[in-house]
Amino acid sequence: MKKKIAFFTPTVYAIGGESRVVTIIANELHKYYDITIFTREKKILNSIYGLNDDIKVVSYYPYSKLPIASSIRYIYRKTKLTFLEDNIWLLNYAYYSKTAVRKMKKLVIGSFNAIIAVSGDMSILLGKCKLKELITIGWEHSSYEAYFQTPHRYLWKREAIFRKAMEGLSHCIVLNEDIAEKYKKNIGVTSDYIYNPRSFVSYEKSKLINKQFVAFGNFVEAKGFDLLIESFNIFSKINQEWRLVIAGDGPDFLKIKEKVTGYNLQDRIVFPGYLQDVQSLLIESSVYLLSSRWEGFPMCVTEAYEVGLPIICYDIPAIIPLTRNHEGIIIEKFNTEHFAFAMLMLAEDFKMRAEMAENAKKMAESISIENIISRWLELIEK
Repeated sequence: MKKKIAFFTPTVYAIGGESRVVTIIANELHKYYDITIFTREKKILNSIYGLNDDIKVVSYYPYSKLPIASSIRYIYRKTKLTFLEDNIWLLNYAYYSKTAVRKMKKLVIGSFNAIIAVSGDMSILLGKCKLKELITIGWEHSSYEAYFQTPHRYLWKREAIFRKAMEGLSHCIVLNEDIAEKYKKNIGVTSDYIYNPRSFVSYEKSKLINKQFVAFGNFVEAKGFDLLIESFNIFSKINQEWRLVIAGDGPDFLKIKEKVTGYNLQDRIVFPGYLQDVQSLLIESSVYLLSSRWEGFPMCVTEAYEVGLPIICYDIPAIIPLTRNHEGIIIEKFNTEHFAFAMLMLAEDFKMRAEMAENAKKMAESISIENIISRWLELIEK
């Protein structure tokens, strides 16, 4: 009889790297186990990333619905009142109440052999359940800086809550060694790291001859598309041939589009919207541009590597493990002028692009799903 695995995740249907990688790992684990996914999303939808139809998905709201708890969460989200952020008791009451813990316990005890909680809140709740008889894994999907050093977002000022909750888990998994080191040094949490796998295999690679840069993602502050437009504006004054394609959608889309219009670059920068199939766009391009202010593990970079694209990126911590073998050019953050010069360098040097592309393809091969899933199987079978 197959073991049963439960995922608790904020989202499995939304556009973004977290939904994509949860789908990839769940689909692969489904070959060995019965999988159920509990998602905070209210409606069960069609998966844009191809979630296996045999995987059960359950809508699950983890937080207390008591009026006081709901009010605290609303005030916390909508304001920047420090008395809330500094009050561990109130945060526990609003987000990780005894009622919420009991609710999670009731769902999993006697029904599953292992639980994987995706991202901060779900991991904290699972840790507070103290399910010593089960394999319990907190799987963190953003950088240390995003979690704990981004004011009023993620797990801002919740280090003590997080640290205590991690004691109740079998494993805390982060996305790379840099994050694991910072967890240990800064908050005293021992963790292991597992890279995200490439999301597809492409037998066709980019020929690196089209005069086209590419970037994609959600149009939010973290992705730094405003920085990218600044760099392309500098680049465009010297190079009149290359264009930039930015695929995706999000709350900052109109603001970014207005910036493009302000620089009169609407003929050089293309916005195709959200694309379910990014593989074709990558193959048609010659350089991938990552302008992110922060990332957990940039899936877009591994996808670019898979089709043999070199990258240009800022030196954010998440990129360090992915650029150790000259797969691209790293720019000090957030120097838009130097970023533009790197764009000029790669645009004008095919040989440099080709050398980096070979290294990129090797990196992509190292994070095949077969290599990555073996790490997950080791955790679950311990």
